[in-house]
Amino acid sequence: MALGPSRASWLFKVKWRPQQLGLRYGGTGQYRGHAAGRSRPVGMTVPPGRPLKAAPLSDVLPEEHIILILAYLAALAAPSAAPPDLSHFPICRGGDTEPCTVPLPPLSASALRNLLKERQRAWWISEGVLTLVARPVGDWAILCCALQTPLVPIANTEFVGISVRVPRMEEAIFDITFMPGYSEKAPPVYRGAKAPPDPSQVTNLSGVLYTHVIESAALKDSRSITVYVPPGIARGGPQRVIYLADGGALSFIKIAEKMILDGRIPPVVIVGIQAAKGIASRCSGECDLRSLEYFSDLENASAGETRFQKHSRFVIDEVIPFVESRYPVAREPAFRYVAGYSSGGVWSLSMAAMRPDIFGNLVSFSIAGRYRELAGKIKRGRDFFGAGEFEGGRKTSTLTAADAAACAGADVRAEVPVGGHSFPMWNVLWSDALIWLLNPHEGTDGSNRAARFSGAPRLNAMTLPCQPGGTSRSTGMAEAH
Repeated sequence: MALGPSRASWLFKVKWRPQQLGLRYGGTGQYRGHAAGRSRPVGMTVPPGRPLKAAPLSDVLPEEHIILILAYLAALAAPSAAPPDLSHFPICRGGDTEPCTVPLPPLSASALRNLLKERQRAWWISEGVLTLVARPVGDWAILCCALQTPLVPIANTEFVGISVRVPRMEEAIFDITFMPGYSEKAPPVYRGAKAPPDPSQVTNLSGVLYTHVIESAALKDSRSITVYVPPGIARGGPQRVIYLADGGALSFIKIAEKMILDGRIPPVVIVGIQAAKGIASRCSGECDLRSLEYFSDLENASAGETRFQKHSRFVIDEVIPFVESRYPVAREPAFRYVAGYSSGGVWSLSMAAMRPDIFGNLVSFSIAGRYRELAGKIKRGRDFFGAGEFEGGRKTSTLTAADAAACAGADVRAEVPVGGHSFPMWNVLWSDALIWLLNPHEGTDGSNRAARFSGAPRLNAMTLPCQPGGTSRSTGMAEAH
């Protein structure tokens, strides 16, 4: 499966606020109304400075989980716009190891109307084949988000659909929706009998989420950050701290708190750094501000300081000192972590590679691009990489970077669940990453991995040795182009 030039892909660039649509993703595959109570503060001492504000959850991380789905909703403003650069799954030939298509079952227009009634879509799974039929909004529609392929017109009807054979269905995790035009609040998630279970989360946080707005000299703009403080932190000394791209993810915080309360990991502060929004003015080529801040090689440094460099200064010279002056967090690189997914995963990899004096450990999910040389600069620390079996070039890029870091001397773990580019899989990877980084004595050698996952074995998990050439054992593929 290929999404085309992913860093320039329309699919992952557009970001809307969920409040505009009345939606909020709760981190368990369920969308719900965004009304929420305030977090309960915990006892802690904060040095004088800009007043802290305990944020309602409805105001925290406004686009943390919906960047992928809301990207498609932008098409609603222009239904006749061209579809994103997305290739069709191949036709199944037998023995396929990647998702492939089979003919749709014969369905007349009247049968489809009777099946859908007032709904926008219907889906079912039979003998390892997922079938989805839908009412398109514009001239095109696509299956989303772990499995991504265009829907095709159904002959002699006004409907579109697809039938996809999913390899290793019993091990798979994927959400089922279509874009543009999907408006139901609870996109379903399929989880096979042998798939890793959804990591446990707290329902209501015992810790607290603070939000701050920093007037950045580096960015010449204001940018918000959120700071999760776990319960009981005031009783200990300086805590480990994770700096997370894209404003953080509420499901990640709820998973982390559950693991803290269960004693599986030590307390950790999580700082979410809001991503840039919108399109750069007077630019050519890549114009998405988020991409320009997260990718180090999209702008020519000879023309002056790039947006990536400005954003790096913002994080290192402004965000980190701000957090360290107000919260009891450790200041040694060995206890600082940088994390991200998708384009944010590229950013976290870049920061760990370029500034090992700041960040000693890395979490990077589902990256795209050629970053073997960059990852080869990561020579120390514990680093976790993950991507889905259905992510095509992103899986290759992620594992290539993991191998390069391992070859350079880092202590690396990489995992490839049978999933795709969406949070049901990233939540699983996040839970595993926290264990690897914060409690390495649990499950790293497989001795108690089954117990850790309530009887479900981990799939395609490996602690990587150095592999010359920077290619991955698990795929045998060369670096993505």
